[in-house]
Amino acid sequence: MGDGTQTPCKNFQPNELKNLEDAMEELILCDESDGKLLLLMGEVFMCLTLKDTKKALEKNKQKIMADILELEELSEVLKLNMSTLKTELYGKFGNHINLEEDE
Repeated sequence: MGDGTQTPCKNFQPNELKNLEDAMEELILCDESDGKLLLLMGEVFMCLTLKDTKKALEKNKQKIMADILELEELSEVLKLNMSTLKTELYGKFGNHINLEEDE
């Protein structure tokens, strides 16, 4: 991971998906005649129509879902690697080492 590629863990906010879903629910109450809405993207507020706001929120939700899926896949790979390493270590050192239990 030191190769400069960005992982989904970088800047990941656990509540971000729930916040997006809450915002999408709130948009249901909005009317197109309400005019433009302010949407916080990063550190900037953008003035968007209701339709564009919905599109932006949906796009962000899809990205977060993809990041979560990637994190889950990475977690499985790491668990498999840990299990393999533990097997090798126990094979080499027997019961003379004490490793943490699998979660």
